[in-house]
Amino acid sequence: MENSIMPDSMSDAYASYYAASANYEEAVKRVLKKLISDGLYPVEILTPIAMLEASDWDIHVKEQWGIYAGEMPDQKEFMKRMNDGDVVYGPFGGY
Repeated sequence: MENSIMPDSMSDAYASYYAASANYEEAVKRVLKKLISDGLYPVEILTPIAMLEASDWDIHVKEQWGIYAGEMPDQKEFMKRMNDGDVVYGPFGGY
């Protein structure tokens, strides 16, 4: 995929995304906008869409991502990125 952040070795991938918002509809819109700007075009949005208290980020990363936790932003960086309106990508599970 030209101009895409997806590694060349992947043709498709599953990934989790994190965005601060008042509701899940706003979060999905923000994530889709970011995906498209990064050259990624989702085929579908999988459910469930979950809410996470930003203050629980470190706990979530350790529980959800285990050995990949070191690739994720720490609590301070995550809070900054959420406050800046950024979208945080989880690790890509590609094929």
